Amino acid sequence: MSSTTLDGIGMPSRMGFLRGLRTRLGLRKERPRTVDFLSTAKHADHEPLLGIEIGRKTYGVGKATLIGYYPNDNPLSVGSFCSIADEVVFFFRTDHRPDLVSTYPGYSIASTGDLFDDSVFKGPTVVGHDVWIGYRAMIMPGVSIGNGAVVAAGSVVTKDIPPYAIVAGNPAKLVRMRFDPDTVSVLQAVQWWNWSPGKIRANIDLFRLPGPEFATRIEETSNQSTQPASAP
Repeated sequence: MSSTTLDGIGMPSRMGFLRGLRTRLGLRKERPRTVDFLSTAKHADHEPLLGIEIGRKTYGVGKATLIGYYPNDNPLSVGSFCSIADEVVFFFRTDHRPDLVSTYPGYSIASTGDLFDDSVFKGPTVVGHDVWIGYRAMIMPGVSIGNGAVVAAGSVVTKDIPPYAIVAGNPAKLVRMRFDPDTVSVLQAVQWWNWSPGKIRANIDLFRLPGPEFATRIEETSNQSTQPASAP
């Protein structure tokens, strides 16, 4: 937080956060190998930064660290209402080539300027909506984490995670599903994370319910709205 300024309530200001991020990403000086982002604790809407897409209300508690380089085609997408714990690490385009004579990166093996990029890009890393990633979890390149998933602290995610799954371990494996299949189906269809702030406020009582009860209430409301009007 030392590179950001603080606003009147002790939170890092948006401009200070962006200024610090630009510095770390090399827009103000040489780009470092490790880049901190989501270091603000604000529950605020973020704007796209250098191809990194972050949804509304997503926050990082402390530092979430990126390791790698930034290709042009959105290496990382994080959905809305995600909770990113301290010291989470996202890897992307960082795999070394074990089939070449040396695993050392080609872009820096020589000092002659005759460099080559032998890094392996496995595609964008996608984190869905309403995802909770625990302390010091590691997310390997090219994986997708489904909506509503939970990644336990210290986990190493090497494969895709289905929606509303709880995973843990190295490599991360399924512990259990948060909800039954019918509830998951309703939540996936409703997509409450796309509701407007006004709609969320108007339905705030629903968010105090367990998942299955939330789904039941949503279905009841939907059925009532689709029933034909009674004859006079």
